[in-house]
Amino acid sequence: MILNRLMGVLLVAVVSVAPTFARSDDDSTKAKANANASSAKSSDKTAAPTDPNSSSSPAAASSAKVSALLDVLVSKGVLAPTEANEIRSAAPDAEFQLLVDLLNRKGILTAGDLPGTAPAAAPVLTSVPAPPTAIQPSTSPVAPVAAPATAPSNFDPSPNTASLQPIPAPQAAAPPKPAGPSVAPAAAPVRVMSFDSPKPGGLIGLKIGPVTFTPYGFIKATAEHDSSSPNGDDFPIVGGLMLLPGSNTGPNADPEFHIKARQSRIGLNIEWPDISPNLVLTGRIEADFEGNFNESDNSDVTSIRSPNPRLRLAYARVDWRASDKTSLFFVGGQDWTLFGSKALPNLLDTTWAGASYGALYNRTPQFRIGAVQQIGDSDRKFKISPEFAIQMPATGQIEKLTFCTLADAFCNGASPTSGFLNQIGQAERQGADADRPELAAGLTLQFQLDKAPNVPPAQIFWTGFFGKRESTVTNTATDLFGNPYPTALVANTQFAKGYTASSDMYGNQIAVQLPTRWFTIVVSAYRGGDLRAILGGQLTTNYTNAIGLTPVFSGTGIDNVAGVLSGFAMLGCTGVYNAAAATCSGKLEVAPEHAVRTYGGFAEVGLPISRWFNADPKGHNAGWQLYLHAGKEQNVHRDALMQLGFVDGVGPNQNGQGVGIPMIGSEFIGGTLYYKINQWCSFAFEQTHYGSRVVPELGGFWTIAAAPSRIWQDQREEFGPVFTF
Repeated sequence: MILNRLMGVLLVAVVSVAPTFARSDDDSTKAKANANASSAKSSDKTAAPTDPNSSSSPAAASSAKVSALLDVLVSKGVLAPTEANEIRSAAPDAEFQLLVDLLNRKGILTAGDLPGTAPAAAPVLTSVPAPPTAIQPSTSPVAPVAAPATAPSNFDPSPNTASLQPIPAPQAAAPPKPAGPSVAPAAAPVRVMSFDSPKPGGLIGLKIGPVTFTPYGFIKATAEHDSSSPNGDDFPIVGGLMLLPGSNTGPNADPEFHIKARQSRIGLNIEWPDISPNLVLTGRIEADFEGNFNESDNSDVTSIRSPNPRLRLAYARVDWRASDKTSLFFVGGQDWTLFGSKALPNLLDTTWAGASYGALYNRTPQFRIGAVQQIGDSDRKFKISPEFAIQMPATGQIEKLTFCTLADAFCNGASPTSGFLNQIGQAERQGADADRPELAAGLTLQFQLDKAPNVPPAQIFWTGFFGKRESTVTNTATDLFGNPYPTALVANTQFAKGYTASSDMYGNQIAVQLPTRWFTIVVSAYRGGDLRAILGGQLTTNYTNAIGLTPVFSGTGIDNVAGVLSGFAMLGCTGVYNAAAATCSGKLEVAPEHAVRTYGGFAEVGLPISRWFNADPKGHNAGWQLYLHAGKEQNVHRDALMQLGFVDGVGPNQNGQGVGIPMIGSEFIGGTLYYKINQWCSFAFEQTHYGSRVVPELGGFWTIAAAPSRIWQDQREEFGPVFTF
């Protein structure tokens, strides 16, 4: 980097001095030929030559030297060929200054390296805004060097949309271009999907060899108070895991106060060069510090302030511009899921971000392809984008590490840490054991609803996914009580070698994001089954339908999952089962397993308060924005009962069932006020009400503040600064 910078300074210095001597000689000749000319005119070094195309003119000499310098810089990898061509296509008198400006933006030159080279008026730059992604996400579900002034703390912009292309500087005699409209920004959704194909060399940042890197992120510290937090978490996790069976909060609702910095985030946007001006290779890697806490000698007793880094995003992207109206792209790596992650509420709390309260999201390894097609030539800029992805299959059904201490009958003497084995087994294996990828698709329509300046485009989209989970039980397995596999009963049947049980995972989402200069509306609605891997469905998963079957064997699969939070992989008999005689009067069947069905969504209104009052966008009052949001998620009542072991709501039937998660639904309502001091620093305050409810049939399932209750509520306040970079 130092060598490139030194070389750039020397080469530019040579080119900058040569035209000066050429002009001096030319001026002397003119002075001798016309001694009566005014001294002002004879010393005027800015006047254009009579014939700018003449090879003897100063501009032509300067242009030739700039062209030679451009060739050297391209061969050294300092400039891309497209960048050099853009400078060559400019007016001769503007080439040198454009080169200096470009080297300055790349960090090779600074303002102090070549004093006197700065123009009277800087060249006008055009930029394509880089809207968000995850939060988002974004969903997130994709950044310039720093989040734009409209970005909230969980703003997740695309690394592929930041693009600065210089326009040739105007001639010295021409008046400077007027500045664009200067207004405070509209309230932007958390994740606005990128539709503009990036341009080669569009990423500005640190150049190491041919690769460009741009760091980004934020430092975020918040203080929060919960009126009830029985599980001790510093985020509002859904009540199903907040309060386990038999939980008692003591004499009060167990209020808590926390201060945390682990939501801070850091990432790199990356661009690789390519010889084609229509092919752009970009990427992103991003992490935060939400990866739980260290357990080590030097920080064991202070582990709560030592959170681990955690991978959020890691992907590469290829964009090919087929024409002015059509582009194709490919994404490979860990990115936001298509289903659920494209629309997120603008919350200060990004640890849980409203999940299971009406919002859905996840980030997962995937291969995704898509296209962007402009429709017509309307100034509304209509574009449509279909996408398709194959994703890592994962069920996400994770059992609490302490579950065996609560239900010893299901542990068979196992240690309490067996929950960790279940976590690795079910979340990792049951999806992979289905031997197929998870499929996802989406279709997005984008258009400019409000053509006022500084207003993001509107988007309407559908997303969906389909996956499968499977549990395999071997013929050497034992059930949770130590009973062996019924070898004699299944001899000479299809179950002699073992059996498998499976269920589907699926979902559909429709959402709209409608920004205007006065307000921004975001609405999302979804319906699906077994949404636990996407942090939905009240964290329930599937159930075993044992109706009409007499249980024969409920085994733990090779994934080491006991089925405590869902139904067991059960082998049953349609008739009378005689265990002693090892006979079944009917036929043997694997009990069918079904996803717990869920529906939900959220609505949000963003209010750009500063814009209402025509605040100076460069002043300290330009960043006032208020977001009001509400969300709700509800499980289908019958499914919620079935996964608890009830049959059509009449009495418990634990045949083939675990204890299940008792939740029927959750909701939240609240507001978040952001104040941006400048583009780097924001302060935010959030007031939110969270509530969760168990199925009515369980009555006072919890004991909260010494009183039985089926409803858990938390009044939550969170406040803190966010410093972006």
